[in-house]
Amino acid sequence: ELAERSIAYQKTYLKSEKIEIMQGDMATVNVKADFLYLVGVIQHTASIEDTLKNALNCLNPGGEIVVSFYLWTPVTVCLEPIRQIMKRLPRKLAWFLSYFLAPIYLVRKAGREAGYMNAVHTAYDWNGSHKYQHYMTLTRIKDLFIKLGLNESDIIYLKTKGLFRIRKNQDDNNLKIDDEYFKFGE
Repeated sequence: ELAERSIAYQKTYLKSEKIEIMQGDMATVNVKADFLYLVGVIQHTASIEDTLKNALNCLNPGGEIVVSFYLWTPVTVCLEPIRQIMKRLPRKLAWFLSYFLAPIYLVRKAGREAGYMNAVHTAYDWNGSHKYQHYMTLTRIKDLFIKLGLNESDIIYLKTKGLFRIRKNQDDNNLKIDDEYFKFGE
C-alpha cells in the first residue's frame, strides 16, 4: 500500500498476525511472501510489467498472487472521454462529480448489490482519480504472462473479469524472464 491513511484503516479490520500490511511500491519492494493480493493495484502503477515481475520475484516457491487488471470493454471505451476530463479536474471536484456518475456503475448486478456508495467510489476510481490508469485486453494480459515466464498451468482465470490467480512456477527458484517469445495461431 502506498498511502499511510489506507494502511492505518486496513489495520483496523485486518488484525491477523499472518497478514502484514507494508507501505511501499510493489514495483520495487523487496520482500518474501507466500501470498500477495494485488486486486485494484497493478493498473495504477507506472509499469504493469515491472510491478508484476517484481511481485513474482517476491513470492516464495509455491507462493500465489491474486491480481486484477482493468479490461478494455465496450463500456470502458465509451467511458474513456469522461475519464479524460475527470482525471484533469481537482480531486475534490472529481469526487463530487462521482456522485452523479455512480448510477452508471449500478447497472450491473454486482454494482447494485455493493450499493450506491461503492458505486460512487468506483466512479471516482475508474474515472481518473489515479495518476496511472492502465486498461488491458485479455490478449495483452496473456502475452505479458508469457513474457514473464509463467506456465499456462500456473495461471487460473477467476470468474470475475480481469481477475487471475497465479502460482509461482515451482520448478525454478526464480522465474526466467524471456524477452523473446513466439505466438502461434494469431
